[in-house]
Amino acid sequence: MKQCVIFDMDGVIIDSEPFHKACEKKIFRMLGISVSDEEHHSYVGTTHETMWSQIDFILKGLDIKHLVHSIISGEDVDKGKPYPEIFLKVAGMAGINPGSCLVIEDSFNGVTAAKNAKMKCIGYINPNSGDQELSKADMVVHSLEKISVRLIRNLLNNC
Repeated sequence: MKQCVIFDMDGVIIDSEPFHKACEKKIFRMLGISVSDEEHHSYVGTTHETMWSQIDFILKGLDIKHLVHSIISGEDVDKGKPYPEIFLKVAGMAGINPGSCLVIEDSFNGVTAAKNAKMKCIGYINPNSGDQELSKADMVVHSLEKISVRLIRNLLNNC
């Protein structure tokens, strides 16, 4: 049976949240908009057109592009996270049943989207992603080093 692991880019593969947060806060100040840290963190996991326009650059820079089967961004779907469309599209492109997919996510919106797609999910607590509610994930880890091939196989084989 074919299985698939889907990695969220921003906050999992690269930790760009501090950069995004600083830029966004500067823009908010320039526009005279007051946004609390709590409200700002509620948008983690949603689309960032600028970020995704550089997906190839990041994968090549990290020398992992050869490991990636498909790349989908929020701009490739009608409804972004927390809706499941992005993950269902990845599964469809790979020809894999959504129940045979595992998502690694660092945000409430991402975990919610994965579970809405009926996929297994590992929630990664990234301290730079804010206080994200990840309890809907099948497992929560504080370090990516805790994720192993054995762990992934165990989660996927218990579908």
